[in-house]
Amino acid sequence: MIHNIISKILSHRYLFEFMRKKGLLGRSSMRCSTPVINRLFCLQAVVMCVYLELGKLELKGKRVIELGAGTGLVSIVAALLGAHVTVTDRLPALDFLSANVKANLPPDSHDAAVISELTWGEGLERYPAGGFDLVLGADIIYLEDTFASLLRTLLHLCHDTTVVLLSCKIRYERD
Repeated sequence: MIHNIISKILSHRYLFEFMRKKGLLGRSSMRCSTPVINRLFCLQAVVMCVYLELGKLELKGKRVIELGAGTGLVSIVAALLGAHVTVTDRLPALDFLSANVKANLPPDSHDAAVISELTWGEGLERYPAGGFDLVLGADIIYLEDTFASLLRTLLHLCHDTTVVLLSCKIRYERD
């Protein structure tokens, strides 16, 4: 089931049209007829979903937050695996993110995912301090200017036993 959801999200025509209308894709990106995995459909999210599906972390009943959710793929998988997920991204991404989560979660699972605006380091009082068991982030570590804000956000969201699971592509030679 989860593999079907991943394929559906990555190939969904609505996704391309929505992103083009919002200025997130240029015309040239529309010519792809097969699933596209690039900076918008990051391979890191797919890898994280497969890892979650392997069951290495118990998700049932856990309070989970995904930072920089993008398509919402990781959050959708976490919700399908029983987590209560807060799906976050910046304001310009929320319409698309909300539509994608709604379209890809069964109706009886819609309460398992809540969409919320979060710009790292800002408005953190809207989120419970130490209120999450698991923090997820797929391909969110790439702009050094955001690292301090991301760290402030993580420190606010995590408690002593919170697991932080990040997947990223190494982009700098020094890394």
